[in-house]
Amino acid sequence: MISRKGLTALLASAVACLAIAPAAGAAYTATPYGGTTDTTVGGHGDLTTGATFSYGNNTTDTIRRVLIDTPAGGVGNPNAVPYADRCTKETFETGICDVKSQIGVVTISAKAWVIPGLISIPLDNMTGTISEIQTDPEVPTLIGAYIEPPLGADKIRAYARFYPVTSGPDGDFRIRSETDPFPTKSVTPLGTYNIQITKYEQKLFGTLANGNVFITNPTRCDTWNSWGYAEFYNDNSTANWDPFQTGTNNFTRTDAVPTEPNCSTPAPFTATADASVQGATRGAPATFTTELKIPGLEAVPQSAAVPKTVVATLPDALNVDVKQLGRICSNADFAARNCPASTKVGDASIATPMIVAGLQGDAHLVQASPGHNLPDLGIIVRGAINFNLRGTNRFVNTSQIQTTFDNIPQVGFSTFRLTIAGGANGLLLVDQCPLSGKEPNDGGSTNFAMTSYQGQTTTVASPTKYTPPSCASYSVKVKSIKKCLKKRTLSFTPGIKSRGLVNYVKVYVNGKYVKKVKKSPFKVTVKLSKKLRAGKTYKYKVKVYFKPTTKYPRGRVMTRTAKFKICK
Repeated sequence: MISRKGLTALLASAVACLAIAPAAGAAYTATPYGGTTDTTVGGHGDLTTGATFSYGNNTTDTIRRVLIDTPAGGVGNPNAVPYADRCTKETFETGICDVKSQIGVVTISAKAWVIPGLISIPLDNMTGTISEIQTDPEVPTLIGAYIEPPLGADKIRAYARFYPVTSGPDGDFRIRSETDPFPTKSVTPLGTYNIQITKYEQKLFGTLANGNVFITNPTRCDTWNSWGYAEFYNDNSTANWDPFQTGTNNFTRTDAVPTEPNCSTPAPFTATADASVQGATRGAPATFTTELKIPGLEAVPQSAAVPKTVVATLPDALNVDVKQLGRICSNADFAARNCPASTKVGDASIATPMIVAGLQGDAHLVQASPGHNLPDLGIIVRGAINFNLRGTNRFVNTSQIQTTFDNIPQVGFSTFRLTIAGGANGLLLVDQCPLSGKEPNDGGSTNFAMTSYQGQTTTVASPTKYTPPSCASYSVKVKSIKKCLKKRTLSFTPGIKSRGLVNYVKVYVNGKYVKKVKKSPFKVTVKLSKKLRAGKTYKYKVKVYFKPTTKYPRGRVMTRTAKFKICK
């Protein structure tokens, strides 16, 4: 039986190419071939992967397992086949799956040795269907390959899986296709014979019969490299690689097989971003949420591009609580995805058409990268796909926090949401009121600068959505003058808190407007009219006009009245 593994993010590129070195002491060779019917970045071509095998004079050994790691950035969507249309395990194991579940075609060639080394029966180009099987969750994606061999040989029914890895030669997030084990015998009406696999090919459809997109190419314009690994049943003396990271080299790795993408029509860069703040108590932690969206994923004929770099600069009124910076996850623990709970500062969630349940993650403070004055922000993503994402932090413009995520994995996500928690031990603070009652620089925007894997750039300024309480008390006081005025000069300074928020002050005497003062501290000196009679008591009134604030967008006007008397 053939058991094939591989990922839900399938790559529409020439990933099938294997160039396997011969095993020592035997003339084993593997000749790769394959490719995609459309190399356009973000396109949706049919993907073929295949290799032919020869074994020199050896008639007993054969390929046991073949792995193919595809270039980073391809996307395969198992939900292109609705769950109800997928084949049940019972149907697959006993009958023939409905065409609605078909996602591709499989082809195998082999030699059946009647007399080893002398007489063989060619079993060339045995072709069958690849169908998606009902399983939950979607990743790893279970598929079934069904082949009816000639000469009345037993039908071949084999399960396969697709899954993601980040352990390729260059560390990229990529798709792994695993075929294991290849059959060693063929049962026919004439007998059971040893076989050697001479060809294995799998073709996956870019667009399915129902019109849904199944495969999407990477949106990168650099060379797409794929890698191959082979394991034989009996002779692995040339093994030089450990793709499963078990500590033992038991596979022979190929050289990289390049494919040059067609970037004559760049994939559209449609990424958008948004940010908001919940909780606005001065000097207290606030919850900060940012959301990145990519409209147009799986669009036909070309998918939207994925961001490679996102730089987010927070508004001036949000600052870091330095008391929280001591709880740091080590680089080793972050790499092992084992950060202590005490280092967690937030949560992440990812929506993707590939996975109905989406992906979840934790955000941690991690050791600062060299040259940076703040801890890094490390995100550990868990779910059907697991990976780490790391952003560097620094201060810019004296006090603004700037976070940079670079080399973002090209996972096909429609929404990436990151929340930095507020409440007890919250990382971010709303600025406190400065001295003299001046308003902090509230409002403003969270500014995003994004670059795609094709080098396209876009910027977004997302206005902060919060209204912290004003720093101003809006307190205005004027005092009655106890001593009579001998020189008919009224002189006073109103008591105004938050003078920095005052536009101007108007003064009225005995109900009549007499003066306007625009400069702090708004000291008033008024020469009184001779019409005011000595020995009598009069009123003076002050109207203070405050500037607009986030709380009072039209400003405020406060009026106070006091008394004075002119001497006889």
